[in-house]
Amino acid sequence: MVEINPWAFLQQAQTTTENRSTGRAFRALDSDDNGDGDHEQVALSPDAQALLAGPGPTSDGIPSQPKKKWTVLVYADGNTNLEPEMAKKLLDLEGVGSDEDMNIVVQLARDPKEGGESPAVNLGSWSGTRRYYVTKDKDGNPSTVDSDVVAQWGKTDMADSKSLENFLEWGMKEYPAEHTMVVMAGHGAGPVGVMGDAHGKKAMSIPDLKAAMLEAEQKAGTGKVDVLTFESCFMGSTEVANELKDTAKTMVASEGRMGKEGLPLGDLLSHMRSMRSDRFENPRTIARMFVNDTKGNENVPFLVAVDLEKWESAGVKDAINDLAGDLFRYGPNVKGRIENQQRFDHPDIEPGGDFIDARYMASKMAMYNKNDLPDLYAHADRVRNALDSVILAEHSPAAGVGDGPSQGRLRNASGLSLYLPRNPEDYGKTEHSENYARFNDLYGKLDFAQGNDWYPYLQELQNPSSWAYADGDAPDRPYGYYRPYGYYRPYGYYRPYGYYRPYGYYRPIEEKR
Repeated sequence: MVEINPWAFLQQAQTTTENRSTGRAFRALDSDDNGDGDHEQVALSPDAQALLAGPGPTSDGIPSQPKKKWTVLVYADGNTNLEPEMAKKLLDLEGVGSDEDMNIVVQLARDPKEGGESPAVNLGSWSGTRRYYVTKDKDGNPSTVDSDVVAQWGKTDMADSKSLENFLEWGMKEYPAEHTMVVMAGHGAGPVGVMGDAHGKKAMSIPDLKAAMLEAEQKAGTGKVDVLTFESCFMGSTEVANELKDTAKTMVASEGRMGKEGLPLGDLLSHMRSMRSDRFENPRTIARMFVNDTKGNENVPFLVAVDLEKWESAGVKDAINDLAGDLFRYGPNVKGRIENQQRFDHPDIEPGGDFIDARYMASKMAMYNKNDLPDLYAHADRVRNALDSVILAEHSPAAGVGDGPSQGRLRNASGLSLYLPRNPEDYGKTEHSENYARFNDLYGKLDFAQGNDWYPYLQELQNPSSWAYADGDAPDRPYGYYRPYGYYRPYGYYRPYGYYRPYGYYRPIEEKR
């Protein structure tokens, strides 16, 4: 969510590997008996954990709250440098507040500051974890919290998927609704994970996020979440959407960076509430509105709404698998084009610089002459069509807008990123080689990497010795020849609106989606 180095985030992060059947969801602090501000951690018993998880249904099975149209569950990680923004988000939501149609519930965690310094202003000096039932501001003072605290305890590792599972199950049971929105607010790093937690020093892996959501939905008996929203950087990922396709009906996320303040959630929920009933209850309409209402917002340069229920039938993973097979087949013939991609971040910051736009990559491949490489063209076009069928709405900065690392130059972004290493052959030679290995290990555990040629293609890129042919010595050179510096130029190459630069660099004057 904040503009940080996501590679440093990965360097600190460890994915959750706890036993989900026994892992503790909560930790508490004892009282500060000696007044020195030092609280000892107290592990909670299973009974205490169940109590903190909330009452859920009453003993006769009747929910403790009347059923409404929507419940919005905000999982806000203030254990990091985003704590001030998480505090402001709670205050922002009080500008809307719950009403007869909508429950707004927040779980907010805050670490104590070093040297006894209080956390951000407005919420008081407490640290630990609180759950709020958000009500509209009562006293007219936008800098004080009026909402009821419905549960509180000590430290919580927000990167622990069991913590998320318990919050979602509790929220869905305690505040039943016809539709559910889940908002994940914290740091993100795409396929690596989300909710990087300072004191736990780990991130919630995407498979663990999936498991937590499915388990909570099953226990609460609600079915899929209607709108899953990420207020985090880099979560608008093809791999992430593929992993979560069975957990939610729609997903809203950014394929690039997101500013520290994140989404204007209060304004978005206010607009949502003003919709007529048929639109108010349509998750696809809500997801589109989130995207359309944030166009031009400097904190949200990228945003996409994805129809996860169409993901399987659209065949996004299968389409990329077929295209990856062509990339294997033609090897260095297309190496120059596959490497010359728009990337999300500064070139020297990883792994943001290793994320490319999936549709733009396919468009680059489709620019080869379809008469010379008909299968490559057909499979690239299939990727574009598959992505188009699942993307409900998206926005990216217009050409020349903004001077930040994720703005202006990424005008061809189209909604969903894809992992493609920038300089994979150097992975073993850099200071980040261990982190790259960890990234690849995490990536290999994703559903997207299973039975998909894209993952072995990435591994092949990291060991390109089989492609290191001298000029003119390649065993198979259809349609063209190899040039020095590894650039392949087929005879039938199509060059719309552009030109070749020295050493095989192709730079179009203008390329549109």
